[in-house]
Amino acid sequence: MSLRTTVQRAVKTGLKAMDDIQETATYGGVTTTAYDPATGTITETSGGGGVVKMVFTSFSFMEIDGVAVLANDRKVIIASLDLDVTPTLNDTITRADGSAWNVIGIKTDPAGAAWVLQIRKP
Repeated sequence: MSLRTTVQRAVKTGLKAMDDIQETATYGGVTTTAYDPATGTITETSGGGGVVKMVFTSFSFMEIDGVAVLANDRKVIIASLDLDVTPTLNDTITRADGSAWNVIGIKTDPAGAAWVLQIRKP
């Protein structure tokens, strides 16, 4: 087993151990639309994602600059092994309370063990 796989499994296990602070939310990939001029049809393809456990947190005071990171933005941490898609900008996250958020920033660690997403209400 590679070191990368070991770290990915450890992060997944660590986040699972924090079950009391995790929240189940729906991750929706960007829906792409394609037009076929030969048939005149429009095809939409969803980016996938599904229901995933996530940790929602706020940005620290030092991270909030009022331009790239706003006071109402949130940080979401997802174990990479739990998400079956690669996050892209403008994907959506819908929390259990029904609030919708757009992904506006994407980071990961060197082992690719967790996604750290910056989200903002539209």
